[in-house]
Amino acid sequence: MVSEFDSLPADQDLLIRKATEADLPHILEICREAFRLEANSESELLAFMEEYPDGFLVAQVGEEFAGYSIALIKGGRPHYYAAAMAPKFRYRDGHGRGIGIRLRMRQESNFMKLGYSEIEAYVRCSNSLAIGLAARHGWKHVRTIRNFYDFPRGSARHIVRSLSGDGKVSASGPSLWDRAKDVWGRLVEPRLNRGLHVEWFDRWYDVLDNALRELPEMENCPHDLFRLTMQSPSSTRKRIALVVDGARPVAVVGLRQEGKHWISAMQDVVPGVIAPARDGFLTRSLRALRVDVRIGDRSALPARLAGEKR
Repeated sequence: MVSEFDSLPADQDLLIRKATEADLPHILEICREAFRLEANSESELLAFMEEYPDGFLVAQVGEEFAGYSIALIKGGRPHYYAAAMAPKFRYRDGHGRGIGIRLRMRQESNFMKLGYSEIEAYVRCSNSLAIGLAARHGWKHVRTIRNFYDFPRGSARHIVRSLSGDGKVSASGPSLWDRAKDVWGRLVEPRLNRGLHVEWFDRWYDVLDNALRELPEMENCPHDLFRLTMQSPSSTRKRIALVVDGARPVAVVGLRQEGKHWISAMQDVVPGVIAPARDGFLTRSLRALRVDVRIGDRSALPARLAGEKR
């Protein structure tokens, strides 16, 4: 049997160590590329680093930052929270040149020394690659949780792995209902997530920052100005709509209530500015909101909106 470690080039040194605050720029870059809308913020990562220093590990190959892994104690049991590799250090078969395996083994060794016999994790039901890898490495499916993920919405398998070497876990296998939910998550949810979907927010959240990073900036209105406008106190109600196409953000629309209808929150800030959106998606996104949005001076609309299909 070929070891997962064999794929790591022998002439390159692998270093696995605790993460430090100086690593945050590298971790953020990998996190945002891997998890996109659900990527952690810098403050969240720093909090993990401070609260669970032994469970926040990074991997370097030579001078290059290869990846990271976060594990913590949750509900009295070790829990894998997140792990990601830089694109250069991924293989199509998901082994990550063996680096991801080594990160996991280092964490499991630490938990075994503390006397724990099991570790748990969650994986999206539609992620067949991750599910296959988990099964090959001894993870057991114990239950399925509906609507565990938000962007896009999806179910998760709750999986558990023995640290004792006998492969036995304390939890029983999935019930018939869990198996049915798993089928729904694998086959139905990906189809339901096609097309435009809208998530509404009454205040600014990190997911909106993640979305803005993937959207082009509006003319005469950088993302920072848009964010500041939406975060500033107002005498009237504000709402923010995140419009996604599957897992891809296509628009972030800021609205301000005016009487019984809504107007663009940017209307009185920058003339002609409505919302950051991908080319060809602004009109479609406004329609997807399914609320009465009034556009003031239509002659001041951006040229690209006038050219979009209605």
